[in-house]
Amino acid sequence: MPFCQPGTARAPVRAASDANKVCESQNDCMYGCVYQGPPKPTGAGVKGQCRPTSQIEGCYSMVEKGRLAGNICMK
Repeated sequence: MPFCQPGTARAPVRAASDANKVCESQNDCMYGCVYQGPPKPTGAGVKGQCRPTSQIEGCYSMVEKGRLAGNICMK
């Protein structure tokens, strides 16, 4: 489904070729590396997964250098 960011044209949601691959940093993935699991404190060591699509809406726990870098929510 398409999504819309304020001030931008509609863009289609694209599937990632590396969807759900294990990752340690944002650069490991096409659309970013996120943690999905039980809550952990920022800085905790975690294994991430590559995001499956380019969709940006929602909340994500970002992974950088094998550690939880923090959470971000986007509309």
